[in-house]
Amino acid sequence: MIAWRTDDIGFQRVAISTDQPLAFNRVFHDDITILAFRHSYWRSEQDRRQHDETPDHLVIRNAGQVFSARLIEARASADTAPECREMHLSGKRLAQIYEESHGVLPAVDFSSPVIMSPELVQLFWDTHWLFEQGNECTLLATTYLSWLLSAIAQRSSGQGLKASTASCSHRPMQAIEYLRAHFQDKISLSDLAQVCQTNPYTLLRQFKQAFGIAPHDYLLAYRIFRAKQYLQAGMPCSEVAHLCGFADQSHLNRRFKQRLGVSPGSIVPRTRS
Repeated sequence: MIAWRTDDIGFQRVAISTDQPLAFNRVFHDDITILAFRHSYWRSEQDRRQHDETPDHLVIRNAGQVFSARLIEARASADTAPECREMHLSGKRLAQIYEESHGVLPAVDFSSPVIMSPELVQLFWDTHWLFEQGNECTLLATTYLSWLLSAIAQRSSGQGLKASTASCSHRPMQAIEYLRAHFQDKISLSDLAQVCQTNPYTLLRQFKQAFGIAPHDYLLAYRIFRAKQYLQAGMPCSEVAHLCGFADQSHLNRRFKQRLGVSPGSIVPRTRS
């Protein structure tokens, strides 16, 4: 098992054996738990109700629940072993998330702990992966987390996001000004929303409506633009990576090539005549 904490949220990645029985009997947990499986099938019991948990299900357990679960089947594919990934939020952290949403998020309904949605499961895996990498853009990871929590709240409750009482036409441009002024810093979506005096969910919606992309897409595009300027000025790649907010030179190389189709090393410094 691999476990870590980021943004006051616990993450776990657990390998599942294909050749030994695995069961949990009346287990108590004190955190809100979100989890999904790959290549394994489970049967759980909670509140005297049984649930099938498959790779197409996202499981959400409220804090203070007692549950039982047993492994029905686990099988490895050619390139992927069975595993379980989990996220753990304290009740205090979830309350903070709702406070930051300014009433936009509907309440999560934990009465049915199993949500059948391959799309939601994929969003969970992507979010978990981004936080595991650690060297990816903080704004990107926290944006995915907001998308995930928003999707869980809406899917479990059957309600959409509520209209925000804070609406302002200049807010997306205010976000861009901040991103350009602080492009080298670690910026979370909550940080950016606070600067714009709104909540993360309203900011994401207004920014996308105004510019057609999410804030993290804009930030990456601007970072690469500035990196190209520094490279053309003759700065070494390692220094450019640091100046532009990338985790290291390999992070810069990967993102640069994804966006421009060439490596940073191919950028030739400008010569003065």
